[in-house]
Amino acid sequence: MIKLAMVVDGRTEVGFVKEVLVSHLRRFGVDPVIPIPTNPLASVGAGGGDVSVNRLVSHMVRSRRSYDAVTSLVDFYGFRDKGE
Repeated sequence: MIKLAMVVDGRTEVGFVKEVLVSHLRRFGVDPVIPIPTNPLASVGAGGGDVSVNRLVSHMVRSRRSYDAVTSLVDFYGFRDKGE
């Protein structure tokens, strides 16, 4: 089994990972899938957003030693520095 960390930006993404992706990815040998919010309060109801490349990379680098793979799921809406 592949242990996957998924860095997310808010409670909606945490819910999506837990309710949809976990069971789907398990069929492909990915278990567990752990959502890691960039906002530590996201799992208790605080919103997400305010994500930057540096913040995302920082969370991913910290997670890489504990997991076989690390990826991200953030929405573009709350992303800072998106080149507008």
